[in-house]
Formats: sequence, structure tokens, C-alpha cells
Amino acid sequence: MKSNPVYGAYAKAHGKTPKEMAKYDRHAMQCGNVCGYMQWVFETRDDFKTVCLDAFINDILIDYGAWLRFLQG
Repeated sequence: MKSNPVYGAYAKAHGKTPKEMAKYDRHAMQCGNVCGYMQWVFETRDDFKTVCLDAFINDILIDYGAWLRFLQG
């Protein structure tokens, strides 16, 4: 499974590889296999916004690199 770095951080935050996380979510999420990922992305992005407001214009993330560094941090 090819993964983007944000999905990789999501899987790592849950102690899984991206492939393991996708399999887990497929079975665990009754609302769909990306619901857990999307919820995590929004929560993590909100956490990031509190420490790096300069990476946003209004509510739009403009510094993707900074966000990736935060996730890998």
C-alpha cells in the first residue's frame, strides 16, 4: 500500500504500519474506512494550529512542510 506522509503519521500514532492501519480501520470504523483518519487529521491540524498559526491563512493550511515536520516531530 502506497501511503502519504500524513497517513503514515496517523498509523504511527496508533502503533501500526499504514497497511495495518488501513486493515484495522476497514473493520473498526462503521462509518467508513477513512473516518478515523479524517477525524485524526482535523484534530491534529487543530493542535498544530495552536502552535504554528503562521502556517495558516484564516483556517487554510498553507505551510504543508511545517505540518509534516510537526507530525514527524
